[in-house]
Amino acid sequence: MNQEQTEKSHSRPSALGEENFPVITDYKNLLHFVDSQIAELTHYYGEEITCFKGCSSCCKVPRSVLPLEADYLIENVQLDKESRDRVLKNAGESENCAFLVDDICSIYQHRPIICRTHGLPLLYFFDDRKQYSITHCDLNFKKWHGEFLAGTFLEMETINEKLRQINSNSENNSERVSLNDKTFIGKLSVI
Repeated sequence: MNQEQTEKSHSRPSALGEENFPVITDYKNLLHFVDSQIAELTHYYGEEITCFKGCSSCCKVPRSVLPLEADYLIENVQLDKESRDRVLKNAGESENCAFLVDDICSIYQHRPIICRTHGLPLLYFFDDRKQYSITHCDLNFKKWHGEFLAGTFLEMETINEKLRQINSNSENNSERVSLNDKTFIGKLSVI
């Protein structure tokens, strides 16, 4: 059975609709690409990347995702009732990401691209690509004194453009969705 056939055999109705399976395949391929780039960078930088389970400084700000990513989470995240109730409660209590439970991401396996890439060296262009900036989490690269050479950072403009392109091909390309939106959270599956 190929990947598309596997995706069509979901036991529950798709939040994305049958006609969106190529879009989801494209999104999963992008996630795979991003994850492979992250693995390479994490290996390259070694101990300079200090992210670990429980380090949640990047989760303590409001986050939003494209509708495609929200639909992907609705389709793939399953929480037990207690966990979903806790996430819903978190959504009303602070600006931290609602999925941050006891400083641990409760959707880590399915987390959006913005969450996967945070902390790493990220290249952003501006001023019609005449200038650029490379950012990273201040908790990383404490001992780093070198430059970020080509191939040693994530080119976020390329990744974000591909993500926007995939999103524009989906049924739902409305406005961004807050990860603290209770209506969105309420659509997640409870097991």
